[in-house]
Amino acid sequence: MTGGSKFSTSSPKSLITKPDFWRVNKWLIVIVTGGLCAIGFLFRRTYPTLDESLIYSLVIHFFAFWGIGVAIQTLAKIQVEHAIASDVEKKASEKLQEIRSSRSKGETDRISLEQAGREVLPDNTTLRLAMPRLVQHILTEAKDHRVSTSTVVMQPYREEAMGDIFKLQNIQKISLQLGILGTFIGLILALHQLNNTTQSIDSLLHSLGIAFGTSVAGLESAVIIGLLIMVVRQKQEAYFQMMEKATDAMISLAQNAIPDDYFFTGFEQITTAVEQLNRKLGDRTFALTEQIRIQTDEIQRGMGKLAETKTQFKEFLNQIQESQTHFVAEMMKVYDTFSPATITTQLQQSLEYTVNNISNTFNEKLSPSLEKLTVLNNAIHGLYETLQTADQKLAGQNQLLDRVNQELIQTKSNLYSSIQQLLTAQKEFIDSAVTQLEKGNQELTQSKEEFYASLQPLIASQNDTFQGFRSDIGAMSQRITTLNTELEKSNKIVQELIQIVTSKQPLYKIIFVKLKNFFKNLS
Repeated sequence: MTGGSKFSTSSPKSLITKPDFWRVNKWLIVIVTGGLCAIGFLFRRTYPTLDESLIYSLVIHFFAFWGIGVAIQTLAKIQVEHAIASDVEKKASEKLQEIRSSRSKGETDRISLEQAGREVLPDNTTLRLAMPRLVQHILTEAKDHRVSTSTVVMQPYREEAMGDIFKLQNIQKISLQLGILGTFIGLILALHQLNNTTQSIDSLLHSLGIAFGTSVAGLESAVIIGLLIMVVRQKQEAYFQMMEKATDAMISLAQNAIPDDYFFTGFEQITTAVEQLNRKLGDRTFALTEQIRIQTDEIQRGMGKLAETKTQFKEFLNQIQESQTHFVAEMMKVYDTFSPATITTQLQQSLEYTVNNISNTFNEKLSPSLEKLTVLNNAIHGLYETLQTADQKLAGQNQLLDRVNQELIQTKSNLYSSIQQLLTAQKEFIDSAVTQLEKGNQELTQSKEEFYASLQPLIASQNDTFQGFRSDIGAMSQRITTLNTELEKSNKIVQELIQIVTSKQPLYKIIFVKLKNFFKNLS
């Protein structure tokens, strides 16, 4: 495409009336002229007479003329957009070349974004053009320090430009479908007239003419609009290529430009860094606190389990002591029941009771019956003999009791020795259990000391980290303080310059006053 400079300042509507536009788009002239000639030629052939059937053809041809108008307007818009993209690409490339040459010479190598926007965009006040909005979009992203690729930036504007193509395609489809609809209407009328034998052959031919005429109108409209779509797509592809070049150049220029809020952006970056550092410090502190809390809970649970184990062991020892006391009491009760002294006492009580009974019996029967004295003497003599026999038996029983007493004494000694062995074994078991408990307590104390010893380097490392963070924050604060001091000095200088510019005093008086103050400060 040529004529970029003069097309870039024109609107699409005014460009249609310029000869340069038609001179560039020669294929548009050929297609429009050929289409109009074909419409006129076929119109006379398909509709030789003027009657009510012309409405079908006129509706279809209206869509053809509408498509031609939309195609011309779309090509004019593409021509203007292409010219603007060409100017933007050219001016942005020239400005980048100037920046690179200035950078090689050691001079300033950046411009402001506002200056870049003013210098690259042509003076075109037409609304809803894509290229000016695309350039402003790139500059806005550069102000926000966001740089995207050309494909991402161009995507919405490409889709917007493709809307005109879709509009032409819809017009083409509608005209073609209307032609097919007219064909079926004509065929239905022809079939109806064939069923009615009273109608003439002219009516049948008229209906067939409607069918074929609407088909031809729809086809010719679709062909014309299809050719226009082909031309528009060709121009649009060239425009998209130029848009991509202009976008790449503009993105490169925006990357080498200084935003208006450059210093404020530096402050925002410093503030963001400080906030991130504080957030990181808080996260590390929280994580360390949580880890210490978890370890403290584990230690407390271990101490609780140890105390519970001690309580259970004390209960076990108390149960053993109670069992031992109960066993000794039972054994003493058995010994008291079967001891020789108890048996002797019971025998003496039995003999005394027997003798008392015999004496009472003799006293009751002696006084009433003297005749029986001899019998009683004999009985007494027999009783004496019986008593001797009983005494002998009692002597044998005493010997038996002595043996039982000796056996009981031996059993008692054996019982005491077995109890002593049991007590010794229980004492050894208790001593062993106490030793194991003390050993476990020592191991737990040692593991606790080792845990605290292993925890100390971690706490020390975290303290070092905190100190590092604190030193970083201090250094950052010093940098911010230095930057604030420099800014205050700059503000003072700017205020003095503003006072000098806005002051109505002569320049030499102002310089004289400044020199006087300067020497006064030196003295």
